[in-house]
Amino acid sequence: MDTTVLRASDPRDLIAHLPYRLGFHPERSVVLLALRGKGRTQTGGMIARTDTIDLTEARGGRAFAASLVRHMQEDGADSLLAVFYADGTVPAARTNPTVRAALAALEEATSLVRPFTTWLVTPGGYAHLEPCECCPSAGRPAAELESSALAADLVLAGYTALPSRAHLALTRTRDAEARAEAERAAAAERARGVAARARAGGAPMVRGAAFGVPGARPARDQTPLRAWREEGARLWDTALTGRPSDRDAAPSDRPPGGRRGDRRPGHRKHHRGMSTGPATPDPATLGRLLAFLEDKVVRDAVLTSVVDSNRRSSVALLDPEAADAVFDAAPEPEHRGALDGATTLVAAVAAHAAEGAAGPPLGLLAFLAWWGLDGTRAQVYAKQALAEEPGHILAEIVVDALSHAISPPWYRR
Repeated sequence: MDTTVLRASDPRDLIAHLPYRLGFHPERSVVLLALRGKGRTQTGGMIARTDTIDLTEARGGRAFAASLVRHMQEDGADSLLAVFYADGTVPAARTNPTVRAALAALEEATSLVRPFTTWLVTPGGYAHLEPCECCPSAGRPAAELESSALAADLVLAGYTALPSRAHLALTRTRDAEARAEAERAAAAERARGVAARARAGGAPMVRGAAFGVPGARPARDQTPLRAWREEGARLWDTALTGRPSDRDAAPSDRPPGGRRGDRRPGHRKHHRGMSTGPATPDPATLGRLLAFLEDKVVRDAVLTSVVDSNRRSSVALLDPEAADAVFDAAPEPEHRGALDGATTLVAAVAAHAAEGAAGPPLGLLAFLAWWGLDGTRAQVYAKQALAEEPGHILAEIVVDALSHAISPPWYRR
């Protein structure tokens, strides 16, 4: 998915580039890099990071190590590079019981993938994990990694490495006025959604349909709820692309929080590969989107539109039955515009949500990160979602997929 071409001349370059590919500097972790090819000409493949402790669990540690290595093999690995990140000094880390137990699990799992090279990185230095003649007993200075030519190339290419994984967590905007405006708009839009459900009889989709009752029909007219959901899908499509979605029409009620089309100048932080797209919507629009994303039908339509190979709008994908077919056929996201644009917009929605109300957008962020093979961000966002909304189903799905090393269907294909 990343087409940036960089050349590494020695192991130091390979080790130096890993934090930039992950987006943060790992701590108490093991990072695996799949290498394809033989001899001096090799290309880097899949990168996987896990907490060191995860490989040492009495139940499942070795199985988890085996699953990681299996994914590397499926990625075409001819050899593996494993970098252990640990506290303390190089000599102390080499004898750390957790590091040794994790190494044993990986040694067993990599019996079919050789060579298997291991390195150690600590705050004080780096070296081969096992004592050797080429590395000083205290390790080489850690500053050498930061001064690597490849690290410099990565910075020029737009890569960044945050200080730690904790820095990946989404933070709320510090603009109290903007958050207050978003919260008022979200409350008003929720009230409109509640009213639409009430007019639709509590939103029964099709009475008896779940049990296969022939000819089942809605118990009440669903038009009010369907219209509200279509309005939310149009709002998403317009905010994402900067232009109205198909079949755009004026809503029956004036949107809360301002006139249609009102925008404040948006400031979008540029990340590697991030779609610049239209300006971030005004806080009132972000608040309304939060209320719409709390509706599972709208959320699933949004999610489906992001992965749809036909690039249909979320309005066109409000039918819940459409999702399965789209996900079954979804291709690799070779062009990250849709994925990154959606991620940026959902992050803005979550950043303007009230405390305890960001579960839906955070769960959506977790799924989008998992879909894009960014397992670390997926894990961070999923945990945030579950902290805001315990039991949030989309976040739990992502956590389960990550814990079992399940990749997106497009990657498995």
